[in-house]
Amino acid sequence: MKILHVHEAQGVESGAPFPVSALPGLGHTVLSCSGDGAALRAAVERFDPDALWIADAIKTDRRSLRAAEPLFPVEKPVLTVGWAASPPASDVDWSGFDLILSDDPQCLERAVERGAGKAEAFHPACTLATASRPAVPRWDILFRGGVTAQAGSRLECLRELAKAPLGFRGECSPVFFLAGDDLAGLSSGLHLYNQGKLDDHALPTAMADSRMALLFADETVTAATTLAFAAVSSGTLLLAERGSVAERLFEPDRDFLRFGSPSELLDLVYTHREWSETAHAVTERAGRTLRERHNPSARAARFAALLDSIRPPRRSVG
Repeated sequence: MKILHVHEAQGVESGAPFPVSALPGLGHTVLSCSGDGAALRAAVERFDPDALWIADAIKTDRRSLRAAEPLFPVEKPVLTVGWAASPPASDVDWSGFDLILSDDPQCLERAVERGAGKAEAFHPACTLATASRPAVPRWDILFRGGVTAQAGSRLECLRELAKAPLGFRGECSPVFFLAGDDLAGLSSGLHLYNQGKLDDHALPTAMADSRMALLFADETVTAATTLAFAAVSSGTLLLAERGSVAERLFEPDRDFLRFGSPSELLDLVYTHREWSETAHAVTERAGRTLRERHNPSARAARFAALLDSIRPPRRSVG
């Protein structure tokens, strides 16, 4: 299949859920061009694609595609497939798309309302750099994310982790990388273990220095996916609240462990901080799942299969 990859000006791979460089290895011919109307029209005329792959359907919508439509021959319908990492705004027009791919549930719900022919759940590939793991990690459990002083399961769990080293269970070394506008209102215990904001590029290195990582159910899809992939690729045991994004990416209780309350979280932390056989087995299985299902080639193959499933037959003319 000839796939024209339409990307934003900042880079060929910018915003795409998997590297388009993985597609040629699957037998597809790929040409990349920017979403500028003139550039898109010229690329369609020169390349004669079977499909348009729009890396950011939020920014490249129906209005951008109109420039190329007159060049699509009647006998060869051209599929238009777009990726959206977030829900569309009310003025986004997806009536030119045959398929919208997203890992955001709200986006999938709204895609057809915005005019798309179909919407499918699709998660990005893991493209994070891996970091070497020290023989003895510095921390027992790592949390990165936003937090406010308002009550909720996230705040309750973090408070209990901060108090844990002072309790009867003994030693525990949590670390928090907190973000938010209301951090001043947090308890002194949380500030004691907070090391500030942690960017994505630094996450794998920090994750490799922790035995466990913490993920909550209310984390945004993008942030949760990044954290889960960083934990698993670093050999860190992922502890995820029930209902989290991790349940869409990995097999619960086999690739990661779940908790439903602060007390259950503490039980897991103290059970596995000495790196139990279960922790070793779970992280090993999770690593295999990541390598087999979430590598760029696997996600590119899934993408190609979705294209084949909706590809219409060529129509004869005359």
